[in-house]
Amino acid sequence: VSQSAVLTILPSYSSGAITGGGGTICYNAIPGIMTANPTGGVSYSYQWQSSPAGCASWTDISLATNNSYSPPALTTTTCYRVLVDATGSPDCGAQTASTNTMTVTVNPTLSQGTIGSAQTICYNTAPAQLSFSTAPSGGNNSYTYQWQSSAAGCGGFTDIALATSSTYTPP
Repeated sequence: VSQSAVLTILPSYSSGAITGGGGTICYNAIPGIMTANPTGGVSYSYQWQSSPAGCASWTDISLATNNSYSPPALTTTTCYRVLVDATGSPDCGAQTASTNTMTVTVNPTLSQGTIGSAQTICYNTAPAQLSFSTAPSGGNNSYTYQWQSSAAGCGGFTDIALATSSTYTPP
């Protein structure tokens, strides 16, 4: 009687790197989906974790136990990692953290700034240049401008052609 057996050798277990998700986002925006990429096991269990900026103190994210994770809207910079455990038969490794962390940097809230005070001028006289009394801030600190005008009452604003700098001198 001859018997043969097939021996399957799985590759070395690695919790793998997280892909997707990281980068810089606007305040209160939703980052992209992050995915775990383990190798060397039959099946895996997952536990996603988060940490405030600095990636030092980790906390389990409730119900985040799939191979991918979609963070909620963020208002502060946050780091993410995933704990992966090779499960099944054979169990090829213990629970270990992903080989990288994913940092989502959140830009500060955008403040549009304020322009100077109202002016009273004589008929057919040019007003003084309009500029910001409080400059815009937040976001990625790179701004574009479009000045608009409206008849008295401040309704129905329309763009002023070519008025795209941080100051505007009305005719």
